[in-house]
Amino acid sequence: MEKEKRISVTDQVVDALRSRILAGEYKPGAKLPPEIALSEAFGVGRSTIREVLRTLQAMGYVELKPSRGAFVAGEDLQARTEKWFAVNEDTLEDFRNLRCMVEPESARLAAGRVTEDDMRLLQDLTERFDALGRQYIETGDRGLTSHLARLDEQFHTHLIRISGNGLLAQLYGQTSPLFQQYSIRSFTLRPEGAGEADREHRAILQAVSSGCGEEAGNAMKKHLASAAEKIDSFIGTK
Repeated sequence: MEKEKRISVTDQVVDALRSRILAGEYKPGAKLPPEIALSEAFGVGRSTIREVLRTLQAMGYVELKPSRGAFVAGEDLQARTEKWFAVNEDTLEDFRNLRCMVEPESARLAAGRVTEDDMRLLQDLTERFDALGRQYIETGDRGLTSHLARLDEQFHTHLIRISGNGLLAQLYGQTSPLFQQYSIRSFTLRPEGAGEADREHRAILQAVSSGCGEEAGNAMKKHLASAAEKIDSFIGTK
């Protein structure tokens, strides 16, 4: 089995452009170069640049303004992040419902199909997430949130792949951008959420490894319930 790339091209460009912003090359409120210029500067396609800008927006470094372009954000990160959760409340509710329908059953099936290679990959993702989560909690470096979000999404996506339903995996894959946008903003508002997610991932991993489908499904349900509580708290509902 081929391992996931440890650092994607997108994440490399995210880190590079973020470094330029932090270094003051682009001041707060300044407009970033157009997509085509950034594409040429970093040697990547425009679709990658669009993903980079969406990620930087989720991290709080960039504001995307329709028909105007990308601008370096100001300091009101908390307010802008909370607004994103409120504006996207209906979409997040759909996302939550989809996950609750798909992921517990996928975890149950995965427990009966998981291979040693699968376990090695899941363990690797878990250990990398744990290490980054600890670093983020200690340093508060928002640059780590995109890496955490990608590892988070990969963990869940791989469990669905293990379940053996290719169409389901393809359908779930379409939620990847939203998953990462949500995760980045969630970790931004609550750094301690990285530690909570790690503990929940490990409970799921242990259940899958033991081959107990019911236990794996229940562990996933608890994880999703925890995520739902966080979304509700961000939106301000009870």
